[in-house]
Amino acid sequence: MLNIREWFPYIFRKLRSAETYRNMARAAWLFFPAILFILLTYMAFWKITQGRDLILFTLQKPNAFVFLILTQMFWAYMIWYSSRLVSTAKCWESPGYFYEKVRTHFPRFLGFTCFTITNLAILQIPFFSVSVSPGTAHILLLLSFFYYLLVDHAWNLLVNRNGGHTHKLMIVALIVLVVSTGVVVFFRSASALMLLFLEMQIFYVLFIIGRRKEIELKNHGQVPKHSQDFDYGNATGIRLQYRKLKRLFFDRDDKNYFIAFNIIGIGVFIVYIVALSSVKFSLFLGTVPVVLMAFGILVGFSNFISTNSVFAKFNFHIILLILAFGMGSFKEQYHVSLPQKAVKDAKHSFSNRQSLPEYFTYWLQQRDSLIKKSGKFPVYIVMANGGASRSGYWAASVLGQLEDENKTAFSDHLLCMSGASGGSVGNASFFSLLMNKDRVPLKGDSSYRSAVQDYLQSDFLSHTLVYMLGPDYFQHMIPIIQLKNREDALVASLEKSPADSAFLYNKLDTCFSSMMSKKNDSNYRLPVLFVNTTRMQDGRPAVISNILIDSVFNKRVDVLSLVNNELDMKLSTSVVLGASFPYLSPAGRIDQTLPNGNVKPHYFVDGGYFDNSGAGVVNEMLIGIRKIMNDPRNAVLFSYKDMVEFYVLHITNDPVGEPVLDTVNSLVNDLAAPLKTLSGSYGTQTVVNDYRLEKYLAEWYSDGKHYIPFNLYKPREKSSKYSMNWVISPPVLTAMRARLNDNDIRQKINTVVLRMQQ
Repeated sequence: MLNIREWFPYIFRKLRSAETYRNMARAAWLFFPAILFILLTYMAFWKITQGRDLILFTLQKPNAFVFLILTQMFWAYMIWYSSRLVSTAKCWESPGYFYEKVRTHFPRFLGFTCFTITNLAILQIPFFSVSVSPGTAHILLLLSFFYYLLVDHAWNLLVNRNGGHTHKLMIVALIVLVVSTGVVVFFRSASALMLLFLEMQIFYVLFIIGRRKEIELKNHGQVPKHSQDFDYGNATGIRLQYRKLKRLFFDRDDKNYFIAFNIIGIGVFIVYIVALSSVKFSLFLGTVPVVLMAFGILVGFSNFISTNSVFAKFNFHIILLILAFGMGSFKEQYHVSLPQKAVKDAKHSFSNRQSLPEYFTYWLQQRDSLIKKSGKFPVYIVMANGGASRSGYWAASVLGQLEDENKTAFSDHLLCMSGASGGSVGNASFFSLLMNKDRVPLKGDSSYRSAVQDYLQSDFLSHTLVYMLGPDYFQHMIPIIQLKNREDALVASLEKSPADSAFLYNKLDTCFSSMMSKKNDSNYRLPVLFVNTTRMQDGRPAVISNILIDSVFNKRVDVLSLVNNELDMKLSTSVVLGASFPYLSPAGRIDQTLPNGNVKPHYFVDGGYFDNSGAGVVNEMLIGIRKIMNDPRNAVLFSYKDMVEFYVLHITNDPVGEPVLDTVNSLVNDLAAPLKTLSGSYGTQTVVNDYRLEKYLAEWYSDGKHYIPFNLYKPREKSSKYSMNWVISPPVLTAMRARLNDNDIRQKINTVVLRMQQ
């Protein structure tokens, strides 16, 4: 063993050797699954704003500390033990000094790094009193290698001085860990949690060294170093593979560890199954524990495949990849779940929805007395940009505030709500309140706002991730089993994630056939709802709506018209279909039955691909309304043309300011210019649609007062202030609520309210 003073000269010599880098490449290939999942954790919780917000959200849940500690231990244990099995198999098949060293230290260091990644992720959260910059965190991550060597060296010295007997040391360490864990769980302090993980990291090395020393002391005789040294009889092929695995898993020295490995694995698997079946249990676990638990299971499975690959001298990962591609050719995993219609008569057929002229005629007639009394009746159209829960919470909060503060009811002036992705979730939440208007609970002066905020502060992500990191991975390789997917899980989360006391709990499970406008129904009082989505195969914009999408709307796909007459679509399903943004949600498939009996598949993804605000369909609607109102042949609508005035309330959640235009690497320019251009065009398309609508209103009314933006962000505010995710941490929720009371937002709300009360 090297003396600590000899480390740096030794490492410097190694860094100058080409053999070192060849060995590093060989080790990286051997431990690719473990390295991959460590990198994924690094990317999720270091590089992405949403990941940092998830950690903050998890740390502020009362029960999260217990599950975070347990899943962190499980993840590190799975990384170490499954990687050790791979390295042992490689050492048996290819004996030599390199693989002997790899077998000892590389799995240890990978497990050690699990604690480093999590601890430094917590340390980067800016809401804590003690935090570090990303640059400092990366330096500490690099230095963790030397920290590992120091800890390993110190424990080896201590164990050797103790004659190799580690029972007492390990018992003391275990007692300290149990007491420390109890203290952290009781006080729920993030700083104490980081100290606990640091403590676990140090004792983790002790337990592994102690395990090795105890095995050496047992001295069961010469341990074979090569598979040829074992007696496998005359076994060949699969039988030989089985015997090698059995020898590895039930090795005399490792038998108890393998049994413990399986007991822990089975226990975690049962917990995972319960999380799959219960939205509430997924929320109880928390988002970060779900991720760590899933990563532990996946890395264990991947390393099991790697172990088989080592013994067979063939990469089975390639077979699984080919199998997944092959299965995808004849097994559809992402059908949109469409329930049977409760009533299957012609009245409830989606072809029986009102057209725009019929709907708008009834809408005006219902408000005839108010319109004639006011002289100029303001008609409001709401657009809500996408942005997951952030946009939904902000849009619904603004709408709820408008409804609460207006004595004449903002909803009486609300003609239409259009949105994409999370904006549609906010619109759908407010739409659900209007469907249940007579039952909205009174909570001081903000019943509507409180109702939507109670709902949209929910965790819609945890249950979705359980499916994304579980069944959706394995279903690609299983030909027979067809389970629910992460899109179904997000639908279930939108319905059942809120607390049971939340007014909108399970309210979004309403089907369109029961809430759509029906021809000749002059009493339908709900606003038009446009849920914007995009057909994946050709990028064509599509709309899910409670009115008929006909020739007024420039060949947009009317999604409900594709649904078979016997089937229905829930409101929750519609907003998820418009929020299917990779990689969290896949494209949802709806099969259209053609007159000749053939089936035509349609795949729909996020509406933000084409129009992230819903401005396009709103612009087409306004053009259509203006045209029919100016036509004397439409006597009813023509009579109102000088009595109504249209306003667009655009609820946005995007940072304000000019985009940063950096230089592009020349090679990237050559290889990826089309991809970068296409990715940039998504946001630009929305900006162009928004500006086209704003310009159209300015031309119509010869002023700039009919397009009113409500932006979550203030000018020059950092884009990371409000993370975009399907769950929102309490500090971000507090900041969003405070934004409602800022002067510019209050002034706009007051302007809208006063205009309706005149």
